[in-house]
Amino acid sequence: KLTVNHSVTITADGTDRTINLAEFHVTNGATLTVDGTNGRVTINDIRKGGSIWTSAQPVVVEANSGLITRGSVTMQTKYGTGSDNGNAVNVAGEGAWAIIGEGSMLAGANKGLYLSNAKASAHVEGGQIASYGSATGTKSGDVGVWNAAGELTIDDGTMNAVYSTGGTVRINGGTFKD
Repeated sequence: KLTVNHSVTITADGTDRTINLAEFHVTNGATLTVDGTNGRVTINDIRKGGSIWTSAQPVVVEANSGLITRGSVTMQTKYGTGSDNGNAVNVAGEGAWAIIGEGSMLAGANKGLYLSNAKASAHVEGGQIASYGSATGTKSGDVGVWNAAGELTIDDGTMNAVYSTGGTVRINGGTFKD
């Protein structure tokens, strides 16, 4: 677990870069920007099949904090245990927010993007968002790519499902698959 308690930008240096088995927790009003405009940035939390360890979450955004993705960014997690984790991005805190930019790819063992707080928000500008659970049957918990308890706006992108448990969902564009 890596705590981001002040604003940080992660960028590539002209070549593709991968961060393995890291879980960033954005707190204290900070913003984590993952910028893949100068080479792909991947946060790879895929464990080995049959792992007894908890399924990781590449980014957890806590109260009044935010996440921005730009360019070629991949956040993925697969395998492990637990039904309330294994999300590529979990917008978890009150007032937490995320902006998912074009070129991003979020793939979770449970959900690609999960808004788990009714006062959280996310804006999807583009990219691909999926769940390994619904795509391959190898999930380690919930099925469903999205669980929007907060405020979700989708302008573009490709995703295999949108599931809302009482939050607000605005769909202005995008492609939706089963």
